[in-house]
Amino acid sequence: MPKINRRSFLKATALSAAVAGSAKVSSANALLQIDNTMPLPSARLGKHNVSRLILGGNPFSYIAHAEPLLYSRELFRHYFTHDKIVETMTIAKQAGVNTFLGRIDNNVIGLLNQYEKVTGGSMPWLAQTSKKPQSGASREDILDNIRFAADNGATGIYLQGQSADYLVKEGEVTDLEEYLSFIRSKGVLAGIG
Repeated sequence: MPKINRRSFLKATALSAAVAGSAKVSSANALLQIDNTMPLPSARLGKHNVSRLILGGNPFSYIAHAEPLLYSRELFRHYFTHDKIVETMTIAKQAGVNTFLGRIDNNVIGLLNQYEKVTGGSMPWLAQTSKKPQSGASREDILDNIRFAADNGATGIYLQGQSADYLVKEGEVTDLEEYLSFIRSKGVLAGIG
């Protein structure tokens, strides 16, 4: 397998980002001239071959981690329509990014279903819990969130990092063990963020 150096990879991804914002998938392919003879490095995650670069879903869920910018959530909501997300995921997959990481919510389920409907393919989903004990979510809320992801095709599910930190701080490590066991019982990969 040919090696990709950091400079060529960053150059290609910067171009991809610039093009993805303004071009349709068909014209983006011509502009990007994606060279599939140089696949991205990958690693085994359970039985899955995962690209070492993963498509993150925060923008697709309107999360910018730019709290001082009050308009960022609405900006993302208007820009990242399901059609734009399908286009972005298609470009990412053509560039060798074969895995998606996103929250467990109806919006993400909807965009993954639309991606499958439009492209006829799928992208493995590493699902992040969105029900947080530090925000008042009950044990049953979190188990339901995990069940929802497993029932909707998640490849792996992990407890969101702040939630895990909160449970450890509160001395609720047995809750972490329970959530991980429940995830594994659903036949998917389990983790903690």
